[in-house]
Amino acid sequence: MRGSDEEDVSTEQSPPGQDTRLSCAHELEGRPSGPQEAAREGSQAPDTCPLLGSRTARERHDADKPLCQQGFEKADRVLKRGTFKRVYESGRKLQSPLFTAFIAPSSSDRSRIGLTATRRLGKAHDRNRCRRLLREAFRRHKGALEHAKLDIVLNVKREMVSASYGEVEVEILKLFTRCQR
Repeated sequence: MRGSDEEDVSTEQSPPGQDTRLSCAHELEGRPSGPQEAAREGSQAPDTCPLLGSRTARERHDADKPLCQQGFEKADRVLKRGTFKRVYESGRKLQSPLFTAFIAPSSSDRSRIGLTATRRLGKAHDRNRCRRLLREAFRRHKGALEHAKLDIVLNVKREMVSASYGEVEVEILKLFTRCQR
């Protein structure tokens, strides 16, 4: 450090209570003075779902919600490599124009889905779109498989990149009816 740099630094302390911040004439324009109420989050509509005593808690949880609120939970997904391998090796193989499905009995208490979309399909946004469409179709219609308890692994085909959601939904419903047999 050069000696001339130290000459420009003040060593005096400001007196206590003195505001060392410099203010501008226009800095507080448009801001309210004093504390404000915190913003509310989420919907303010009351929860009006009736609880029916004859169904299990999980069935009430899914059935009483509007369709758009029925979630796609982690438990609805096939995540582990070993599970994928088990479904590929011991499962039944079904062909669809948009995907190849491998179906095996689930070790879980619910039906689950696993998705694979390889780089042969195209760019990442195409692969992600295909997975989103399949997840949404499964989420909306997983109630049709409530008693089957299956692990389903879907390998996406190239034709799905240009498919609409309606086409994907039709193929998923066809698959679910074939799974029931």
